[in-house]
Amino acid sequence: MGQSFPGGEGLHVYLGPDRTQVPDSLGGFALTSKACSKCNLVKPPEEFHRSATSRDGRTSRCKRCRSADARLYAERRRAAEAAAEERAANLWNQGKMWMVEADRSR
Repeated sequence: MGQSFPGGEGLHVYLGPDRTQVPDSLGGFALTSKACSKCNLVKPPEEFHRSATSRDGRTSRCKRCRSADARLYAERRRAAEAAAEERAANLWNQGKMWMVEADRSR
């Protein structure tokens, strides 16, 4: 079965019949499972996006956790933009147009 990959937590590689690591077609070792750094669940490598910069070729967070983070970020960004527009509208209505223009020029 899988054995921990030296230097990588939660990484597992294929072992041959003589208990040696079997290289994959890219010269590395075939990943059989990986632990998500956010939810800590061990999942198959297909549950992680590909990453050219990571050691094992997959991102550290699973697709589901990355998607949840992206949704949360988008919600927070939309709320901040709505609050900024509301502040600008209030300043405009109070006759402080110069403050609105100064804020938009940043």
